[in-house]
Amino acid sequence: MGRWHRPRSGIHLSTFGRTVFNAWCGQSIHVGDAVTAAELPVGERLCGTCEGRACGAGYPSTGSPLNAALLFEPWSSAPPPARCPSRQLSVSDRFPHGVFACPLCGEPTRLRAAGGPYYSRLIIEGHAPGPGLIAPCPFHRWDWPSLRDGVARCGCGTPIRVRQP
Repeated sequence: MGRWHRPRSGIHLSTFGRTVFNAWCGQSIHVGDAVTAAELPVGERLCGTCEGRACGAGYPSTGSPLNAALLFEPWSSAPPPARCPSRQLSVSDRFPHGVFACPLCGEPTRLRAAGGPYYSRLIIEGHAPGPGLIAPCPFHRWDWPSLRDGVARCGCGTPIRVRQP
C-alpha cells in the first residue's frame, strides 16, 4: 500500500480463516495480504488521513514527526472532469435562450428545456470544460457547483478563485 494505516475496527472471518481490519481512512485491510506491526517502524511513512482522524477522535498519536513521515495524497491532484459540471446548476429563465457563456468555464453553450409536461426547467447542455473552468473546491472538487449573486462557486460556500486562461 505504500504506507502504514491505523486500524479502527476489525472482524475475524472464521469461515475463510482471515481477519479484516477497517482503517481510519476507509480502506479495508486483509491481514493475510498485509504486514502488521504493534509499533510503527522508524522512518516509515504513515497514512496522514488515518493519523488525523484517530487523533481527532481522541486516540493518542502512533508516531511523532521525528520518526514517521505523514503521507497524504488528496484527490484534488486528479485531472478536471471530462464534462463540465454546469449541468448540475439550477438555471432560471433569467438567462437568455440561445448561445451564452457557461458560468463555470466560460465556453459558449446552450440552454435547453428538460422535465416533462408538468415540470419544466432549463438546463445547460453538456460540453467539455474550457480552460477557464473554476478551481476545484478543496472539499468537494466540482461535485457541488452553484451560482450566488452571479458568481460560480462551490455549494458549501467555500470561496473559489476563477482560473485565468
